[in-house]
Amino acid sequence: MASQSASRALLTLKAGRPSSLPFRPVTTNQENYAIDAIVFATRRPSPSTKGSSDCDCSSRKDLVQVTVEALSNGPFAVARYQGQALFLAGVAPGDTAAVSITRKRPNYQFGRLVHLCRSGSSHRHPPCPFYAGCGGCPWQQVKEPVQRAAKISNVRETFARLGGIELRDHPRFVPSPFDWAYRSRVRLHLDQRRDLGFKRLRGDQVTPISYCMVAEPVINAELAAARELVRRLEAPIANLEIVAVGDGRVVLVARGRAQGIGAADRAAARRFLDRHRGVAGVVIDTGGKRARFGETWVTSGPAGNRQPAEVFSQVNREANRLLVEAVVEAAALTGREQVLELHCGAGNFSMALAPRAGLLAAFDKDPEAVAAARRNAARAGVFNASFEAADAASTLLRQAPQRIDVVVLDPPRSGAREVVAAVARAAIPRVVYVACDLATAARDAAILVRQGYEIKSAVALDLFPQTHHVEIVLAATRERP
Repeated sequence: MASQSASRALLTLKAGRPSSLPFRPVTTNQENYAIDAIVFATRRPSPSTKGSSDCDCSSRKDLVQVTVEALSNGPFAVARYQGQALFLAGVAPGDTAAVSITRKRPNYQFGRLVHLCRSGSSHRHPPCPFYAGCGGCPWQQVKEPVQRAAKISNVRETFARLGGIELRDHPRFVPSPFDWAYRSRVRLHLDQRRDLGFKRLRGDQVTPISYCMVAEPVINAELAAARELVRRLEAPIANLEIVAVGDGRVVLVARGRAQGIGAADRAAARRFLDRHRGVAGVVIDTGGKRARFGETWVTSGPAGNRQPAEVFSQVNREANRLLVEAVVEAAALTGREQVLELHCGAGNFSMALAPRAGLLAAFDKDPEAVAAARRNAARAGVFNASFEAADAASTLLRQAPQRIDVVVLDPPRSGAREVVAAVARAAIPRVVYVACDLATAARDAAILVRQGYEIKSAVALDLFPQTHHVEIVLAATRERP
C-alpha cells in the first residue's frame, strides 16, 4: 500500500509541477523553518533542523527544551511544560525540541519551534516543499502509522472527555487506501496578486503553490489553467475549487462576492474552455448568482452518482467507498425497514441504503443536491426512495409521528444537537450518525446515551491522511417503547 501511495504522489508531482521545479522537497539543510503554533514563518537559513547531538539550545534563556508526547485532536502536537499542555506545530511524538513560549492560557500554552534538537522515531521530513507556509496538511512530519494510532487515541479520548462515553472495543479503524494524491477536489484561495494557493493554519495569508501532493494528478495538471481563468475574470473571485470529473478532466468553480456576472466574463469563460480541453466546464458563482459553461457535472460515490460540481461530495474517492460500506453495515437493514436519511446530498449513502430497505425518505436543504439525488435514483433503478429539499430539524418533527425504524444522519461539522434530541424523543430504534468532527460527534452521542441508547459500534475512517481529521460512523440502538 505504501508503494501505491508513493506512485500516486509521484504521478501527482509529474502532472502538476512546472518543469523548472526540482523534483524533490526543500530540505531542512536548505531552509530552517521556525514554526509557530498558529502561523508558519520562514526564518533565515540555518545549518540544520534535523536534530543533532551537539545541540546548544539549553544555553539560551529565552528557550525551553521539551519532549513531544502525543498528537492532539487538532493540527498540533502536545508536550508538557510547567505541568501544562504545550501545543506545538511541526513536531512529532518523541521529538526533543527547543521552544519559545508564545502564548499562555490558564490551563495550557502555545509554543514556537525554534530548533529540533533530536528527532524521535515517528518523525520524518515533510515531503511537501510548501509545508512551511501551507496549513492544509499539518501532520506531514509524522509517519503514517503514528498518525493512525493518534487518530484512534483521539477518538477514544474525545468521546470519554466530552461525551462521558467509553469506547472500550472501538473504534474499528479503516485506513485510507492512499496516503497521497487522494483528494478529488481542492479549494484554493487568491492572494493579493490573484495567485492561487492555500491559507496558513490561521489567518488569511495565502501561500501560492505549484502542485499539491494530496490532490489527484488531474487536479495538479490543470492548476496552470485555473490560474489563467482567475486572471481573465473581472468578477471579484475569492476562491476557486478544482473538482475532478472522473474522466480525466476537471470542473473549475469560481466563487466571489455578490455581483452580477457580466458579458465580458461570460465570453472569457467560453473562450477559456475552447483553449483548455482538460477543463470540462466552468461555474462562476457570485453571491448566489450562478452561471455554468460547458459540462459542469461530475461523478461521485461508489454508485457512480452524477451531481453538479459545486454540490458537496466526499473528497477521498477510494476511502468514500469504505465509508459507504461502513454506513450500510451500521444500518443493519433487512429489507423491511422504514429509513429516514437526513443530509442526504446527491445520494452518496442513499443509493446503497435504499435497495436494502423497505422505504427510504431522504432530505437535504440543498435543492440542487436533491434534484441530483432524484436523477441518480432514477438512473440506478431505485424506486423505493423519495428525495425532498427540506431542513433536517423541521423534517424530523414532521416525520416523527410516523413509524421510522432507522435514521441516518450525516450533518455538517457543527453537528446536529437539536435533530439528535428529537430523534431521542421519538425513540427511533436505530441511529446511524456520520461525523467529520469528533467534538460535536461526542456531544451528540452523549445526548443519545442519556436517553437510553447504547453505542453498538464505532468505525473511524482515515479520509484525510496528513491531517488530524477523521470520519466516524456510529450505530446506536434502543428498544422501541
